[in-house]
Amino acid sequence: MNNHWRSLARHAKQKLLQTAPTDMPSIIQLWYIRLLALYQLGFYQLASAEFEKFGDLLTNMSLSEEDDALIPFDMRVLWALLPSKLQHPLVTLERLSILVIHCQRWRQEQREMRVSLLLVSQWIHMQDFAKATVTLQALKEKYKGPNLDLVSSLGRLYLQLGDIYHATEMFHQVEEAAHSTSDSQPLQEAVSLLAMAKGEWKMAEDNLKQILANNNDNLLASSNLAVCRLYLGQLTEAVQLLESTVQQAPAKAGACETSILNLCTLYELRYQTEVTTQKKVELTKTITPHVGDSFNTLCLKL
Repeated sequence: MNNHWRSLARHAKQKLLQTAPTDMPSIIQLWYIRLLALYQLGFYQLASAEFEKFGDLLTNMSLSEEDDALIPFDMRVLWALLPSKLQHPLVTLERLSILVIHCQRWRQEQREMRVSLLLVSQWIHMQDFAKATVTLQALKEKYKGPNLDLVSSLGRLYLQLGDIYHATEMFHQVEEAAHSTSDSQPLQEAVSLLAMAKGEWKMAEDNLKQILANNNDNLLASSNLAVCRLYLGQLTEAVQLLESTVQQAPAKAGACETSILNLCTLYELRYQTEVTTQKKVELTKTITPHVGDSFNTLCLKL
């Protein structure tokens, strides 16, 4: 799918022209596919202009539940997220908040949590970690059941705020919850992140090695391990680790722009300018057959 967003956008437009005007469900679904493709391609201005054709259908939240079903929920989410891509983050916050209220009205708890997490992501994108933490804490209080992802995410946010005490408290909850499951990875990730925040690079390295021993495709763990090795004075080993990760799984690595950015940054630290450029070009050749239309080439730092 990632490699064919342009084709998908064109195909959806052609199908729209061929679809009977009375077939509203098909028309709406085709519009959603086209708008999603434009969003993935980064054509945000065009997507915004095409969203305007829907008028009050997206903005009117007082419709009946039956009328509301006409517009796919995912299309409403896309409509809410779009303004932040056009440098209007507050509009995105407003629209996401409206969607949360809308989900509460129809008692759609799973959707409410999903949109609330998007709100958290938006706060993080705006570098407002305090509000992101408050929102996530409210979610944790509302959904009392064990949720490793929520607790772990809250711990990470506390780390972003430099609040080691509360981060440790959250990760202790992760540890307690992990004992009741056979999956030790969340606990190992929590321990490694906390160790990195405290500058205990060797401890973090040991835990990340354990994660990769069980799942060598974990790009986040590979990237964090490379950071640990950098701070341990093992720059060459850090470069080799990420290079090996890219070679083994170029499709996955190409989809994780952070890993590519980290590798290019390590190249700049390790080599002279001419060699750095050559390394980046080689990296580009490796991942190009596997990345899609929406790949952000800025992460290559060329």
